[in-house]
Amino acid sequence: QLSLTRRINRPRGPRINPFRNMTDSTNIEYGNPNLLPTFTASYELNHIKTWARHSLASSIYYKEADDVIQRVRTLIIPEVGNEYLETTYSNILSRKNAGIEISAKNKIYKNLDITSSIDGYYSYLSENKEYNIPAAESFSWSFKLIGSMILPQGITAQLTGRYRTSELVSQGQTKEFYTLDLGLRKTFKSGWIINAGVRDILDSRKDRTISYGPNFYQENLNHRRGRIFSINISYGFGNIKDKNNKKTKS
Repeated sequence: QLSLTRRINRPRGPRINPFRNMTDSTNIEYGNPNLLPTFTASYELNHIKTWARHSLASSIYYKEADDVIQRVRTLIIPEVGNEYLETTYSNILSRKNAGIEISAKNKIYKNLDITSSIDGYYSYLSENKEYNIPAAESFSWSFKLIGSMILPQGITAQLTGRYRTSELVSQGQTKEFYTLDLGLRKTFKSGWIINAGVRDILDSRKDRTISYGPNFYQENLNHRRGRIFSINISYGFGNIKDKNNKKTKS
């Protein structure tokens, strides 16, 4: 399958909100209401092959994006008071990505399914003289693994793991990221369904970024919600399937 697409990505609300967030006096952030949408042209060549218990899909792609929205920081040195970093958003550069993605789904024995995918890509960011940002290029990759198993007593378990290497941004890079989630599901004949799970088992869901520019260097760590335990109990009643079958027969 060959596909050619052109997509538009409009800026989200916080990025165009001009009000200043001054919670941290050393890091003041605000949006830019003059942001333009980002247009991305994609060229993809996809392939899929299936067997009785296995399937393999691959994709080769190339993407070009104009007016890419990026977070930009500037060191402000006032005549009176302490210096601070000013953060906003701007359409500052163009970006090119080229890569390959491979996905596989394998049914092992009768009660174990494993789905895995790996994506490796080259990135190029153009320069921006206004913010003194030089052109840069990098290679990154990410990996995702989902394992589903049917346990005794009809319990279904799913383990999901993700890993992503560091990625290039306009004024620095995002550091590597990994996480692991677990979910359990039990369905009863009476209609009751119990879902239980642990999100971020390793407590590793953290965004780490390094930013640098003229006269400043900053490392940020954004710790999300952390490890979360959840349980959900639901009950289904009625039989929509039977009603649909009756309509079909009539």
